[in-house]
Amino acid sequence: MIEKNTSKAMLAPRDVIHVALSILRRSARRWPVVALATVIGLIAAFVLPKLMPPVFQSETLILYQETIQTENLLGAQQYAMESRRQIGMRLREMLLSRTNLEQIIKAHNLYPSTVSSRGMIDAVEEFRAKIDCRVRENETFRIVYQGEDPDVVYEVTKALSESLVEQNRQYRTEQAQATKQFLEAEQKRMAADLSQKEQKLAMFLADHPEFAQDAATSASAAGASVRAAARSSATVDTGLDALERQARRLRSQLASPDPPPASAFMGPSIDPKAAEAIAAAESALADARRDLQDKQSKYTQQHPDVVEAQNKVRAALARLNQAKAAARPASAPMTETPSSPEERREELKTQLARVEAAIAAAKRGQSAAVPEDNSGESNRVVTLETQWSSLNREVNETREQHEQIQTRLFRATMVATVEASGQASQMVVVDDAYKPKRPSRRGAKRTGAIAAFVVLMVGATIALGLGLLDDRVYEERDLKKLALGPIVHVVPSPVRKGKKYG
Repeated sequence: MIEKNTSKAMLAPRDVIHVALSILRRSARRWPVVALATVIGLIAAFVLPKLMPPVFQSETLILYQETIQTENLLGAQQYAMESRRQIGMRLREMLLSRTNLEQIIKAHNLYPSTVSSRGMIDAVEEFRAKIDCRVRENETFRIVYQGEDPDVVYEVTKALSESLVEQNRQYRTEQAQATKQFLEAEQKRMAADLSQKEQKLAMFLADHPEFAQDAATSASAAGASVRAAARSSATVDTGLDALERQARRLRSQLASPDPPPASAFMGPSIDPKAAEAIAAAESALADARRDLQDKQSKYTQQHPDVVEAQNKVRAALARLNQAKAAARPASAPMTETPSSPEERREELKTQLARVEAAIAAAKRGQSAAVPEDNSGESNRVVTLETQWSSLNREVNETREQHEQIQTRLFRATMVATVEASGQASQMVVVDDAYKPKRPSRRGAKRTGAIAAFVVLMVGATIALGLGLLDDRVYEERDLKKLALGPIVHVVPSPVRKGKKYG
């Protein structure tokens, strides 16, 4: 009864350790199983990689170079170009893009089982894992591809290199053409805007020809810059100075042998001689602009030749405006306009008399007692000068913007021409892809190591299971399991040779 209760009692920690060691000793008696598993594992570690499909490898080396640097064509005032590192990373991403790899997979029928079972996305990922594209510091690209068929490996590596070269050429060409098309559209828009504002200025000169002399004398200075025109328009004075300038304009018209009539420009039906003058002025303006573009392509904006060419363009434009102002229609609008030069002179003398009276009144300081006619004349002159300055400023601003667009369009056209010819940036294949004659490697050593470890663990598990199933009697605990009856005495096992009792 006492032994029965004792056997059912919980085991002490020491007894648990004793049981575990007993199981290990029994499993150790099955050492042939572990030894056999070790031998099988070692054989698998060496044989299994050899039995796996061989891995062939091909590679190519591509050099990126710029035969004609676009920085020199665009000039130092343009935006910063891509760095060499940015170009390399961009080309690498373009090569490994899903769209590019899909085309190569379809062209060479790669990974058919993966495509049919899991789809094209997984096939692209598997393909990308077999590609090694490295960008080096010396602007070279090393492309390596691995596969099981040497012919396929060679063709795919060659296709990857050709794809990289073609994508770089197409990217640069499309970029240059897009820039050129955008600038062409902007140039047309600016040209239409400039033509509209020049037409307004010409109509103003037609209505007020006394301002034509100001346009001719200030053609080289008034349009030198937008800021100068803005400052001159902001400082237009009102009063005596404006009246004196108007008087000088009227005297200048009276001094001319045949003063032009003051009527609005009504349509295209003009005098043949005036039409010839306009055509000649337009031709001279076109020649001046071509000369300006040619010099801007060679020199900077501050070069004396460029400045002189800009002055010639402005002078030619002023002559064109004068020719348009002098181009009077055959039928004048229905206003009280003199029909003969003598009547025109009388009208100019009347206007001059009113202006001189207003000047005299202003000089005497009798502005409060100025007649309404003189005050109205002063206000009219100030309004005309303000309108003249505003129209000039708008034309000068639009003209400078148009010239800038033309300069950029000229440079963009050169870049597009160079890119289309393939002379700007080139990718040269330094080392062509080759057909591998023997595999670079077979199965990975890691695969063999995993196989050996699995076989060894299986052998150890079998040995442990046999130790647990062993029902032979080795110690007192095994006798108690047999339940043969009360244990009278236990004879210890003989001590091994060289072992002493403690």
